Amino acid sequence: MPYLLQLLQSLTVLAAAPLYAGVLTKASALLQSKHGPRILQP
Repeated sequence: MPYLLQLLQSLTVLAAAPLYAGVLTKASALLQSKHGPRILQP
């Protein structure tokens, strides 16, 4: 059971990492009064 939980946590982190980077890029662009790229765009 602990291995399944560890696997799920790892997959969640891997899936959320690009989203987190996209949100930071979008927020940075908004602070500079620009539109910025879409959240999922690398």
